[in-house]
Amino acid sequence: MESLNLLELIDDIERLGLSFKFEEDINKALLKIISIENFEDRIGKGLHETALLFGILRRRGFDVSEGIQFQHL
Repeated sequence: MESLNLLELIDDIERLGLSFKFEEDINKALLKIISIENFEDRIGKGLHETALLFGILRRRGFDVSEGIQFQHL
């Protein structure tokens, strides 16, 4: 599953209030996403995907810097 689709699924689960049933799965998925992400060099990642990732990581207690910079294509 692509990271954007996975992030949208996690966001939907959280909005439905069901994240407590999927804690372990969500944390594993997020750790996988951030382990393959390279925030400085990733081109083509849109604002929507970045905002979702930032919001989800912050809500789940990850320490995330606000200093993400975007590159224009």
